[in-house]
Amino acid sequence: MIPARIRTLLRSTRGSTLVESALVFALFVHVIFGIVEAGRLMYFYNWVAYAAREGTRYACVRGSSSTHPASAADVRTFVMNQAVTYDPSNVTVSTTWRPDNNAGSSVDVEVDYAYRPLIGFIIPRAITISSKSEMVISQ
Repeated sequence: MIPARIRTLLRSTRGSTLVESALVFALFVHVIFGIVEAGRLMYFYNWVAYAAREGTRYACVRGSSSTHPASAADVRTFVMNQAVTYDPSNVTVSTTWRPDNNAGSSVDVEVDYAYRPLIGFIIPRAITISSKSEMVISQ
């Protein structure tokens, strides 16, 4: 049999609003920060896709018959100049010509970015965002 005093304390709801509010607020903060991180992730993915596409365009109009043929270092420099607000040490650019740098061949540019979230408890480690673009060399 439970004593009357303990029974009264178990039925009391004083302070339950504070506990419920704290739990709902913690959930709300996680959802808001999750939305912010998802937005940042999409922003970085769009930039990576844009950089790969622009790097490929740069390389495909600067084939071996051009006055200044593009090298892998030129493409990397061009892509890195597109990265205005990002940490350049997290960007990797790889350029591949198939079979060579002559007109009619194709060029592939792949850009990888190691995305590091602002808030570590939502996504605890870096995520690699990657995009690849391919075009035919025009000149």
